[in-house]
Amino acid sequence: MKRKLSILLILGLVLFIIPLTVHADAVSSGTCGENLTWTLDSTGLLTISGSGKMDQYSTSNQMQPWNSVRDSINEVIIKEGVTSIGTYSFYFCSNLQKITIPSTITTIEVPAFICNDLQEIVVSSGNRYYCSDNGILYNKDKTILIRCPEQLTTISIPDTVITIKDHAFYNCKQLTSIHLPESVTSIEYSAFSYCENLSSINLSDNITNLEDDCFYRCLKLQDIHIPAKITTIPYGAFSLCSSLSSVTIPSNIISIESLAFSYCSSLTNVMIPSNVKAIELYAFSNCSNLTSITIPYSVSTIRDTTFNNHNDNLVINCHPGSFAESFAKENNIQYSTQGHDESVDTAIAPTCSNTGLTEGTHCSVCGVITAQEIVPVRHEIAVKDAVEPTCTESGLTEGTYCTLCGTVITEQAIVPALGHIEAEIPAVDATCATVGLTNGTYCERCNAVLTAQEEIPKLPHDEVTDPAVSATCAEDGLTEG
Repeated sequence: MKRKLSILLILGLVLFIIPLTVHADAVSSGTCGENLTWTLDSTGLLTISGSGKMDQYSTSNQMQPWNSVRDSINEVIIKEGVTSIGTYSFYFCSNLQKITIPSTITTIEVPAFICNDLQEIVVSSGNRYYCSDNGILYNKDKTILIRCPEQLTTISIPDTVITIKDHAFYNCKQLTSIHLPESVTSIEYSAFSYCENLSSINLSDNITNLEDDCFYRCLKLQDIHIPAKITTIPYGAFSLCSSLSSVTIPSNIISIESLAFSYCSSLTNVMIPSNVKAIELYAFSNCSNLTSITIPYSVSTIRDTTFNNHNDNLVINCHPGSFAESFAKENNIQYSTQGHDESVDTAIAPTCSNTGLTEGTHCSVCGVITAQEIVPVRHEIAVKDAVEPTCTESGLTEGTYCTLCGTVITEQAIVPALGHIEAEIPAVDATCATVGLTNGTYCERCNAVLTAQEEIPKLPHDEVTDPAVSATCAEDGLTEG
């Protein structure tokens, strides 16, 4: 009996020391890639694990595999080993609040995180391609802002950001004001769509790219300054911005694309600048309070539906004989014409580095009357003489340069040295009386001695004794010599 009691006590102690682990039950599971599985537990945690890429999804024919239970998801943890996040993976998971991304993710297809209640995106610090800061998703060096969670009420964008990625602020209904740093040059497709409480945003003139639907349905946006370097107001850019009452269109704009300002019901007056050539389908349709629009002579395309459902009091201000006047007549829209309000565009003299312009004229109503023509860059040209090459030194071709700024117009090219034309200097034999010389060489072109002749010493005498000749009675004799 005591032995049984001891065993029970030991078992009780073990159970006391080792705590019980309670696991939430899986309520749904499946696959989401060739080697990936997903599990949703009873607490709303969706866990994706395995290795490799996640499948791609759409909003229609290939929904994410957890679509039927997406409203139950409140957190997503993607495990190490997963390498990509597919398009529309968490599309309208309306209660999803937090997503954790591992170090192994190398690709995030956009849009991936269009939710409704997302508060935070967390990226592993070991990820080499992405990072997060204050819950916002960036690429690693923070030059691209990829996704801002919908529930953030204030944000601070670092001045490293160059690109606002497509759908980056989509459906961020809590934001009322956004300050973009001067570093931003590109705002991609639908970047700020459905920011329904956004009332102000600054667009610097450093921005060179605006894409379709970039501010679609920003219901409280009141005014907008379109950057000076933009040449096209894109499709649907400010459609359904129903509070937009003021828009500044820069002179570089040449086209206003379809639906660009449709349903901007607070617009009352619009001035189209003088370089615009086309105003496309439904561009100002359903602008119910638009009563005045000035269209320059440069516009040669206005579609039948450009002002669809316009205010009955709309007046098109245009120039006599312009396309805008013809359009107004054909579509029974009131119009007002006036003569030129002519101003002189001053000529600009060219310099060594900048082109100039001829004098021109323009009308504040219809645009250009006499176009300014470009005057090419002008240099004061002088000649650098050619230098003839020699046998040993290279020469130069003729060149030209500007005496005002020093810019070389025609570079002088090096002419290789000519090289010697070698000829022989004959040897001179030495004698008993004179020294001799060895063979030498010289250049026939420049007469330079190439191989100097060396002296050969005089030859020694070969002495022979001439015997004496005795004198006779008839002949003289000779001494020995």
